[in-house]
Amino acid sequence: MPFDSTSPEYYPHSNFKLGGTDGVRVPSGTTAQRPEDTFLGNGMIRYNLTTTSLEAYVAGAWSTIRVPGTSTITKDTATGNNVLTAFNMLSASVADENNVLIFINNVFQEADVAYTIAGTTVTFTSAPPNAHKIVALSGFDTV
Repeated sequence: MPFDSTSPEYYPHSNFKLGGTDGVRVPSGTTAQRPEDTFLGNGMIRYNLTTTSLEAYVAGAWSTIRVPGTSTITKDTATGNNVLTAFNMLSASVADENNVLIFINNVFQEADVAYTIAGTTVTFTSAPPNAHKIVALSGFDTV
């Protein structure tokens, strides 16, 4: 079905093709202006003026579309002492502990099983052994 700019209607079974060498402007607005109407569905895209990034509606929620190569991975370290389980060791808070890679003496630790994170503090389920190096790699929230 052809697109008619004078009568922009919803055609759920149409194929819309673009050509040329210019750009396409997608709808934009602030986070507070995100659409919440009955036509909202997975696969919709828009530009978020609040976060200055593209976002897509996926699995019932808006998610930021990240540009590859724009993240900065941070390495933070601590040393176990066989007593402490909580280490205030992260340079910054993270959005999700599953986006942090933690190793004790080069052995990977599984989030929610071996540790949890609150703010910048990593809390292990048991104290890391004495003199064992703890390495946390973060920044994957922005990938």
